[in-house]
Amino acid sequence: MMSEIAIADLDPRWRKQVGKLQSAVENGDSDFAIALAERVLGEFPQDGEAEALLKDASVALSLMVGNWEEQGDYRQKLSNQSEAESLEQDRRHSSPEQSLREDATRLEAELLENPSDLRRYRDLAKTWSELGEPQAALECIEKARQQSSLENDISLSELVSELEGEVLKQRLKTVETEAILSSGENVSETVEVARRALQAHERKRLGMLVNQYPLDGSYRIALGEMLLSEGDADNAAQQFQKAVDSPKHRTGALMGLGRAFKLRDRHDLALKQFDKALSENAEMTVERKAAMYEKADTAFLLGRNEDAREAFAAIFEVDVAYRDVSERLDALSQD
Repeated sequence: MMSEIAIADLDPRWRKQVGKLQSAVENGDSDFAIALAERVLGEFPQDGEAEALLKDASVALSLMVGNWEEQGDYRQKLSNQSEAESLEQDRRHSSPEQSLREDATRLEAELLENPSDLRRYRDLAKTWSELGEPQAALECIEKARQQSSLENDISLSELVSELEGEVLKQRLKTVETEAILSSGENVSETVEVARRALQAHERKRLGMLVNQYPLDGSYRIALGEMLLSEGDADNAAQQFQKAVDSPKHRTGALMGLGRAFKLRDRHDLALKQFDKALSENAEMTVERKAAMYEKADTAFLLGRNEDAREAFAAIFEVDVAYRDVSERLDALSQD
């Protein structure tokens, strides 16, 4: 049985989901319970109460999945339940790393028995990733992809790309540490090579996501920002322009497009984008301050000092410490 936790006392964000989870466990609906448990923990991984509840659920689920109704007599069932609960208690008293390594060992054993279980491959990859071993996680997913039924799984391809990025980040971190401890041109070159490799991979990964989800503005904005950081203003502008029609991402797309035009010295066009971004929200939010700053800076570049002063002053009224607004206002006041 799962712990008795009053649903009314839970975080309202996942109260309804956990209520369904409890009912699923009590009714013996293991497939639904497992899927629901993963969803709750995936959305709220840092919630201690949720984690404790789901750990208790895992005991009940393990008994369900293990063909509870087919296992021996009542005494044997009680023995199995007691053993499962004892194992769960041991897990709670062990260190996070130890628990994760125990999870990895258990999942590897389960995969030997059922090598086509995609859910366990994902769980094992996630476990290795949480242990800070993305290479092991990547190897795990590659084994999953070798299964004929999983070879063309899109979600696995995305996970592989994400893990490859983690491996490259780890590699960059390692060479940067070595660079601090060493000296010489070769070390600096190694760091630069690792940094470029990570950047190229991230660009490729975002490109893949844009192609896979062309209507998701967040991926287009992320790719546009990366291209912009590399100085590729024209291709960045294309991504931002395609993301403008997404209501959820319109402000970010307009800001990116304005910066792309600004990089190309198309200041009049840039100013229009920043004005459009400002029209999306009348409250002085973080996003509005950023748009106002860009508008002020662009107006200054166009020689419209009064417009620049007015925009900087609007930020200064609500946040005197924002970037270099104070210094910019002082400089304009001296003109």
